[in-house]
Amino acid sequence: MLGGIIRRNTCLKLKLVKNNTRFLQHFNLLIVNMSSNTNDNQGGFCPNINNILIGSDHGGYEMKEKLKLHLKSRNVDFEDVGTYNTDSCDYPDIAQTLCNKLISTNNNNNNNNSEENNGKKARMVETRGILVCGTGIGISIAANKVEGIRCALCHDHYTATMSRKHNDANVLAIGGRTTGIEIAKEMVDIFLTEDHEGGRHSRRVNKIEK
Repeated sequence: MLGGIIRRNTCLKLKLVKNNTRFLQHFNLLIVNMSSNTNDNQGGFCPNINNILIGSDHGGYEMKEKLKLHLKSRNVDFEDVGTYNTDSCDYPDIAQTLCNKLISTNNNNNNNNSEENNGKKARMVETRGILVCGTGIGISIAANKVEGIRCALCHDHYTATMSRKHNDANVLAIGGRTTGIEIAKEMVDIFLTEDHEGGRHSRRVNKIEK
């Protein structure tokens, strides 16, 4: 009788081990699939722009350099318009350089695009800008002095999203001393991928241009 109990317990233990092994194999497979999906999503990052211009004063230099690495990881083409070190400089100069270049680049791109399509309306090729200073305030004010620029100083996911959806911002301003780098990266990703909603928002944006 005792031997029968031992045999039954042994069989039960073997079944539990077998079932646990299957569970662990299934669980590991789920982890692999989840990792694969995460990589697919990362690889599927699709910016809706042609190029990025990026610039900062000395107060935003360190964040600019980190954001350049982030853009590289996203395979986004960009041009750094300065500054190129932490020596003191004036943010209005950086803002003006970037914004004038942005307007000129977009005008040239879209004129060429129209010619290639025999004057027919084609999908707009757009370059956008990223500006960084200590707080983002001064450089955004300076940027908005340039005709055709809609520079939005953003602080988080929501403001970055609304800057594109509602305001059709073509320049993103960030505070290098007031914003964490991970939040800044998230805002850049949104700025690169979010579309303008149009409709009533286009009407309001057009009034800004008048």
